[in-house]
Amino acid sequence: ELLRSGIARVRTYADNRSAIAELWGAEREARRAGRGVWSAPAYQVRFATPEALQGGVGSFQLAEGRVESASQRGSVIFLNFGTDNKTDVTAVIPERSFALWRGGSGELLALQGRTIRVRGNVRNSNGPAIWLDHPEQIEYIVGPPRVAPNRQIATTTK
Repeated sequence: ELLRSGIARVRTYADNRSAIAELWGAEREARRAGRGVWSAPAYQVRFATPEALQGGVGSFQLAEGRVESASQRGSVIFLNFGTDNKTDVTAVIPERSFALWRGGSGELLALQGRTIRVRGNVRNSNGPAIWLDHPEQIEYIVGPPRVAPNRQIATTTK
């Protein structure tokens, strides 16, 4: 009910991931209606761009964009939302978490070219980075964001 009222956003943890479809549905209902926190710009889904996440380091954010490249270097997978891996937004998945995805590292690498929404704490690591340690931190978006990329907030309803 808190999610449906817009008083909270979905936040999962590697050891607490149950009922995600129902939780996302309740959050989506509040987001579409602009209830509660969804009426405040600070809580909106943001584009996965450095500009949109500027000032967000240390905060929990939802960022959405197209994965331009997916690569594994050592024990980490990087999902890059731009072409400059030194400054653009990146989702980072450590090897200890690969097994939580049904398809393991292959499933993560196959995200290249897909539009996704990630949720988690923003860190500064060669640009804004969101570390993912379980699959429920990723939502798969059918189409591109509905607002032009030069805007700072995505307004998709998925």
